[in-house]
Amino acid sequence: MESKQPTVLIDFKKNRVVISRKTLQIIGNPRHILLLVNPEERHFVVLQGDSADKRAHRIPYRKTERQREVEINSKSFMQTLISISDGWRENVNYKIVGEYIQGENILRYRVADAVPTK
Repeated sequence: MESKQPTVLIDFKKNRVVISRKTLQIIGNPRHILLLVNPEERHFVVLQGDSADKRAHRIPYRKTERQREVEINSKSFMQTLISISDGWRENVNYKIVGEYIQGENILRYRVADAVPTK
């Protein structure tokens, strides 16, 4: 999943979002991230979070220094994505190339841009 573009893998089989370390570098290698969904616009964003926010996912950098990817497990996030998608199937994984919004330092992913993967 190595890419210069901010790319994520949506893995329904394991209820996880896989984000490359290079993607997290775009937003400054945060220690915590938030995954926020906008159901009306059918997109989600990844942005820096902090440990005080209960919605934040901790990024274990010591472990990921040896890994090229970070896995965020969240069944509720996956269910939300299914609910706003247009026919996604739970037995298929999806890759989404997003966009970096520099002024807000966020990564935005449109559900409509998802491509099924093997």
